[in-house]
Amino acid sequence: MKSPKPKNEEEKTNSVLTISDIEDYKYKNITKEIAENYIQEYWINGIIILIISTLFYFFQGQLTDFFIYDAIFIALLIFGIYKKIRLVGVIFFIYFLIGKIIIFATYPGYINIITILISLSFLKSFYLGILGLFKWHEINKKN
Repeated sequence: MKSPKPKNEEEKTNSVLTISDIEDYKYKNITKEIAENYIQEYWINGIIILIISTLFYFFQGQLTDFFIYDAIFIALLIFGIYKKIRLVGVIFFIYFLIGKIIIFATYPGYINIITILISLSFLKSFYLGILGLFKWHEINKKN
């Protein structure tokens, strides 16, 4: 629920700034160039995830049909992000998140501060990529 707009300068200084206000402000100030940078970072990080998952399956000795389908699926999602398809960006984010939950549940020995920080940094990058995708389409729709 949004708070009513302040009527004078005194009310502006006393109004509470919420996280949604900050996120709304950040989203409104994303230019086309920033959006394109977020999108580029998104698909490049997707390629990095593809390489990491390939190495993970290789060193686990689990190069099975599932791995091949997983790698093809990730590659197609990365291509969709490169082509700036919003739905694909959201699907890849959810797929990565669910995959991390499954990996951490299956291999609890891999849970440490480094893997958590790396996963969180990828999630942040993917979130910004999704913002970039939506903002890029919003800007191009106006033109």
